[in-house]
Amino acid sequence: MNKLQLHNSYIIPTIFFRLLRLLAVFVGMTVILMLFAWLVKPDLSSNKKHFSKEKLKEVEQLRSTSFDTNHMIRLQVDVDYSKGKHAKWFPKNESPIISELVKEGKLPPVAERVGPEPCVMNGVDGVGKYGGTWLRLNGLVLGSRMSYCGFVRFSPQGFPIVPHLAKSWEVSDDYKKWTFYLRKGIKWSDGYPFTSADIKYCWDYEINCPEIYGGNIPQEYLTDDGECCKLICYSNDPYKVTFLFPKPKGLFLALLATSYGSRLVNSPEHYLRKYHPVVGDKKLIKEALEKTQLPSARALYFYIKLYNNPYHPRMWPWIVRNYKANPPETAVRNPYYWVVDENGNQLPYIDRVMSEKVSDDTVVLRAAGGGVSFQARYIGYEDYTYLMEQRKAGNYQIYHWYPGDSSSFAIQLNLNRHTDKNHPEWAKKRKLIRNKFFRQALSLAVNRKAIIKAVYNNQAKPMQVAPCPESPFYNEHAYKAYTEYDPQRAGKLLDEIGLTNYDAGGYRTFADKSPLIFYLDYPSGGMISSDPVQFVVDDWEKIGIRVVPRERQRVLWEIERIGLLHDMNVWTGNDEYYPVIEPRFFAPVVADCFFAQANAKWYIKGGMYGKKEADAPGCEPLKTNEPLYKAICAYLNACKTAVLKEQVKAFKPALEIAAENVWSINIAKTPAVLCVVKNYMRNVPKTAVASWDFQTPGNAGIETFYMTKSNNSPGAEKQIKSEINEIKTGPVGLVNNKQTVNGKTANMASSNNNNNSGSLIGKIIKS
Repeated sequence: MNKLQLHNSYIIPTIFFRLLRLLAVFVGMTVILMLFAWLVKPDLSSNKKHFSKEKLKEVEQLRSTSFDTNHMIRLQVDVDYSKGKHAKWFPKNESPIISELVKEGKLPPVAERVGPEPCVMNGVDGVGKYGGTWLRLNGLVLGSRMSYCGFVRFSPQGFPIVPHLAKSWEVSDDYKKWTFYLRKGIKWSDGYPFTSADIKYCWDYEINCPEIYGGNIPQEYLTDDGECCKLICYSNDPYKVTFLFPKPKGLFLALLATSYGSRLVNSPEHYLRKYHPVVGDKKLIKEALEKTQLPSARALYFYIKLYNNPYHPRMWPWIVRNYKANPPETAVRNPYYWVVDENGNQLPYIDRVMSEKVSDDTVVLRAAGGGVSFQARYIGYEDYTYLMEQRKAGNYQIYHWYPGDSSSFAIQLNLNRHTDKNHPEWAKKRKLIRNKFFRQALSLAVNRKAIIKAVYNNQAKPMQVAPCPESPFYNEHAYKAYTEYDPQRAGKLLDEIGLTNYDAGGYRTFADKSPLIFYLDYPSGGMISSDPVQFVVDDWEKIGIRVVPRERQRVLWEIERIGLLHDMNVWTGNDEYYPVIEPRFFAPVVADCFFAQANAKWYIKGGMYGKKEADAPGCEPLKTNEPLYKAICAYLNACKTAVLKEQVKAFKPALEIAAENVWSINIAKTPAVLCVVKNYMRNVPKTAVASWDFQTPGNAGIETFYMTKSNNSPGAEKQIKSEINEIKTGPVGLVNNKQTVNGKTANMASSNNNNNSGSLIGKIIKS
């Protein structure tokens, strides 16, 4: 055997055995991996976990936002004020912290502070307990949602509209004359009487004062043709006011129940007058401007009115008494709050509200960790599963409130799209956008069920921006119009309007074969969920329409929107539950009607009545035969009556017009508004309609909320008592009004509280 043969006889077996070893290792590893996979594999057997019908029904009921529209919750209780001190509801009890101040002579008795005609409220769980601190995140929201103070209020489910600062009202048959009767004996938080003089001051020196409102009188006091109503006060009755309109104003009561009505009752003359730019103390204003470094007396006046100025008297349940530039912010109970429960216990039950500042995306984590008492703001539905899983650990429940806004993702095409000769494609896009068949096609091309499955976990229903079934304004046609997924029908509509040419990429072109590209803009910052965007764009691509999604910085998004430079944008709904308050998706009568802003500007400036102001740049007139003009007429007819059923009937044509013309393209009904409610919280309604117009959670009766066990430490109670008794710190440059919490100084000034000087717009008459 030669050397080569000997070498081969050695090498070949060696390679063979090494390969065999590698194969054995591979087989062994495969067996081990298969065994591990078998051990950890999911259960794929057909033995699925079954739930009882009762359990499934319980879960469905928990998620449901529906409520019985025939049995709406009403918290305000009608009482007979003639019974006086002998009535069960007459003010007789108060928070232990307040009782201590009364015993120390620092506060008058509760009956003197509240007055003989308090608002009586009964929480959904009944009479509550005093004490505790309401823990919130990212804002006290005083002056709106967390105070909700006005002549009247919306109820937890919207209706009925109930008395608040006004104990009652009368209206003429033609809805031109509205008379309100204020509660006798109620007081500002510093003990000064609250009377019609304060309403008159607000009317004369704020609402009708160009130096304050810039000559722009709020819409709630104007008729449809822009004429302002008159305010009448009565010299022999400081608790009576009348608003006299030249034309019917049936919606006036509802408007006063929104945030619009809150500003009318937040102007204490005895405090604000000296800072007023026109009739104020010029020396005091000059000194304040030097200290605050503010640019004008008007700026100073608005600075003074900020919710966190403790020197400013309020009518709210909780008031700021310790100014802080940095969080946490606190507000303590108002010792002069004029609301009681049925047993005569002064409200609110909760001693203090405290708000810490955290990043918006960590609110859910803090809430799930038990860091809030009640929280709905900044709680997104995308965190639903996590919040439900953490309920036991966080010691809370999840309430599902009904969303007053019917959309969290509404696409609005810009009917008033700006054109420019240097950009000929803008005019061609505008022409398409204004074609209702184009808008119908885009709506039909959206696969809503697929988006709902992917984005909303199948917890929503396809619909347009419209009143939902629980709303008295529900209209099935408007609710379902062009929401079925039918790309073939959509393509046919596009063909019929002339979009039959395609480019090399398979996209449709204009009739002249020039490129057709739209841009869908949505604002950054988390206000609008971007999750559905790509789904919609992909669906439109399938019918040959090229749309480029663009996330825009909020400022840029607003600039382009106001300049009418956008093709289409995305925003949320706006209280479609009661759409006549601000029907921005149905009729161009408010500035925020994003699909027809130039038409809205024309209307607001009196275009329907031939006013010259409506010829200004940015205004686009409507012809009487146009659908939007007819929609405006339907809205105006609805505004002529205060009867809800009549409003519904009158507004129906506007909804029918919206259904046919597809002013907006919606995906699905807004998911439930999630409320994290600590297990110790009571009197929180499990069902309520949440919206800005209803000032939620204010409409849920926040002053009746209570805790089964106070979370205040002895040190916290001492601090609360100290803040109620004395203002600790105020904003830079402002001085105390020499207020006394015991009301003595207040009573001395009350005799002069009805005196007015200077130019008066509100009329005083004797009756």
